[in-house]
Amino acid sequence: MRKVTKQMMAGLMAAGVLASVGTSASAALVDLGLQSTKAGVVVDAQTGQVIADQNGTERLPIASTTKLITMYMVKEAIKSGKISLSQKVKVPEDIAAFSQDLSVANTPMTAEKTYTVQQLIDAMMVPSSNGAALLLANLLGGSQAKFEKMMEAKLESWGIAGVKIYSPSGLTNGDMKKFKDASAEDDVENEMSARELAVVARRLVVDFPDVLKTAQQKTVEFPAVSGGTETMNNTNELLGNETLDLNWLGLKTGTTPNAGGNFVGVTKIQGRPVVSVVLNSGDNADAAAKFNATLTMVKKADDAVKVQKVASGLKPAKNTVSVLTAKDGKVSYKTKGTASFFVPAGESATTKAVNVKLSKKVTAPLKQNEKLGTAQLESSFAAANDWLTGAPEVELVSVSEEARANWFATTWRGMFGKSNYDITATK
Repeated sequence: MRKVTKQMMAGLMAAGVLASVGTSASAALVDLGLQSTKAGVVVDAQTGQVIADQNGTERLPIASTTKLITMYMVKEAIKSGKISLSQKVKVPEDIAAFSQDLSVANTPMTAEKTYTVQQLIDAMMVPSSNGAALLLANLLGGSQAKFEKMMEAKLESWGIAGVKIYSPSGLTNGDMKKFKDASAEDDVENEMSARELAVVARRLVVDFPDVLKTAQQKTVEFPAVSGGTETMNNTNELLGNETLDLNWLGLKTGTTPNAGGNFVGVTKIQGRPVVSVVLNSGDNADAAAKFNATLTMVKKADDAVKVQKVASGLKPAKNTVSVLTAKDGKVSYKTKGTASFFVPAGESATTKAVNVKLSKKVTAPLKQNEKLGTAQLESSFAAANDWLTGAPEVELVSVSEEARANWFATTWRGMFGKSNYDITATK
């Protein structure tokens, strides 16, 4: 992220008054219409339901929000035991020199010292140090180029295909200097859509929720090159900001030289954690634009929706299955567990269980509430069925105990009536 002049946040932009550049049609509950912001989404962190959307599928420069991908891979490496938080990392001369370039966001490092993985995480996530991101990438991948390929593979494993990564920190290719991709132009940079970036953020906060403790630090201490420590400030100006009674839990800023500011946030609306993404808001001299756009966006979403709980025990349209080993030859099933949807405020929605998938290995006897398979939930409001990566699944369980048919019945059915049963397993 390039350094920007810190500004006082201006008043909130009026929500939904002017259409933004490049707004596209959205299936989400709320169409945002943000001014001077190219894209934005608000997503339920628990379910992946897209609550609000503006141009959420166009790939745009993401700048330092790229570091969320790097952060995920660091967390994954820690979990697997490949690295540890207390591990000391030596700084190669070229990365040390890069970290001392203050034309981009950096915490200066020296090859004469070592830095712990925890210190590097703090430096990358709080003041958005590009040098720290490069050093972590070097630690995990052995080189910037190799780690960038690892990042692309990780994204592809999440269903995000065709993204070209030029930097693990989010800098333009030219700003990577000696680490740049010589086959690409200097002005190219990492691009993803708001929805794709929401997938990354949701993965990070769901799989590694302790990342929010790092992201909520207003300042961190980092070893100074000349000795002692240096206090580094968080680039997230929404921390501690209680405008609209929103408590911000993170997550990451980013500013692209030519397209404005980006912000990935985590907060709660109506008691549920949500991920917000704003891309290319204002210009790179206006640090406040991305935060104002975020507040406007989340407020508009909050005002337009409510949480509706879905009770356990829903029965799909077809709620019995013929089972060869069941005494009566069939088993009834229902959903297990509650769920919640965002739906339009002032409205009531019905929910049904669809896309039923039953195990082919089901055999009697069965206990009550024994798992038989899964289904997805679908709201009667079409716009409420907008998901980042597919509707949430619920378990399907047996309604009651089911005794096993006797040996003669199961043998007869198996020999002469097998085609009459959906599930024919016998053991």
